[in-house]
Amino acid sequence: MLCKYLRVLLLLLAVNLNAMRPEPDEVVSNFLSFARRSPELLRTGTFPETILAGDLFIIHIAETGEAFEEIFKLTWLKKLYLTSKNLERLPDGFFKSFRDLEILDLDDNKLREVRFTEHLANLKELHVRNNMLTSISISANIFPNLQELYLHGNQLEIFPDSLRELANSLLVLDLSNNKITELPAFFQFFIQLRELYLNNNQLKIIPAFLKGLTNLKTLNVSNNPLTPYHSSRSRCLLF
Repeated sequence: MLCKYLRVLLLLLAVNLNAMRPEPDEVVSNFLSFARRSPELLRTGTFPETILAGDLFIIHIAETGEAFEEIFKLTWLKKLYLTSKNLERLPDGFFKSFRDLEILDLDDNKLREVRFTEHLANLKELHVRNNMLTSISISANIFPNLQELYLHGNQLEIFPDSLRELANSLLVLDLSNNKITELPAFFQFFIQLRELYLNNNQLKIIPAFLKGLTNLKTLNVSNNPLTPYHSSRSRCLLF
């Protein structure tokens, strides 16, 4: 009888704990509030329980900079958003602690050049939209499982040569709103690509080798100074 009551008590306790589990947005708010109130605890790695919850991996500090220099202690993160931080460069070795990172968002900063040196085997999405990039260095050795790359709204004039190493993993590539004038021949090897956004660039022709990308389902080349022949054919390619 005692065992039966204990089982019932444990069941009720589990239900109550699940009911008390905070939502991700609440965790973010709690983290920032905690960072403002107790920076000394943050520096020593003492975190509130809401931050240590096993299934909560989102930290978003888009408009708040209080915890920026200390977030490297949150080594279990799967999603890291560093948007609108006025970043002009990435701190050396900053991401080496985030071995489990799956999404990295650096949108809306002032980055002119990006060179990744830390091996992030689990990274699947990289967002570097609306910066000032003129070059970016990425390799398959660094991001072997990268599937989605977003570089919209930068100052890229040539297709980044380093991207050739991602030909076997990329599914989505967004290079819209740049100044790219042509696609290199090695782009024909991006056989896994499903979505390609090249709108609002300076392309004059659509290379014939794009027909070989048999997995491609979405191609946008609108608002480019295409020659009349390629401009008319582009309507057939937007599917």
